[in-house]
Amino acid sequence: MPTTPSRSRTLRQRTTGNPLDPNDPTGSLVKPSELVDVVELTPLTLVDRRSYNLLIAHAWDRIDEDVEHAIPKAALRGTHKGNERLSDTIQRLMAGQVEVRIIRDGKRYLQSIHLLATVARPEDESEDGNVYYRFPAEWRAIIRESSIFARLQTEVMFCFSSKYALALWEMVQKRGGLKHKNPRNSRRTSCARCWACRAASCGNSRTSARRCSFPPWTRSTRCRRSWSRSMPSAMAVR
Repeated sequence: MPTTPSRSRTLRQRTTGNPLDPNDPTGSLVKPSELVDVVELTPLTLVDRRSYNLLIAHAWDRIDEDVEHAIPKAALRGTHKGNERLSDTIQRLMAGQVEVRIIRDGKRYLQSIHLLATVARPEDESEDGNVYYRFPAEWRAIIRESSIFARLQTEVMFCFSSKYALALWEMVQKRGGLKHKNPRNSRRTSCARCWACRAASCGNSRTSARRCSFPPWTRSTRCRRSWSRSMPSAMAVR
């Protein structure tokens, strides 16, 4: 009798809490490393990158299946109250193309893929309604082989005001998902939760700001204020 192949290590991970709610401190999502280390062929904004993470989180339980997913428009808005930016974000994601690193025939390749295969959204700007979307077949094939991932806390993800800071944080979180770590880098990895504001609590303290070794411009606004207040102490410690 043929056996069903086991899912990859990344696909075996589960979301926690409500990964679509930026006010849920327990909410987290899983992002495959192949989608963290992408090269954008079409530029995306901070809102675009964050919205794409929400699309992944909402579809995660069936992320590797050829099915159409439906997400409420209200969930994609995040902390924004209106829908005026949602249409532009969906259009950019639909047209978005990235290069991902893959292994093929024992060699490293850069494969160009689209972020979304199809998208259907309400024509009006009303508050209700769903956005229907589907991931490309090549995209799903890459996810099935993924073994490294980043665990992203939704509340922290909404703290960033720069897409470059968000991208850096995702890379750090991917490092935390590795099975084998370099002990020399353990301090920097554990410190990442403080500079990223850690659900807007730990990272706002002066102690966390002094302990953090990441540059201040990669932190949220609250953490930057905390870092600036503790600058003399931090310089003394170092």
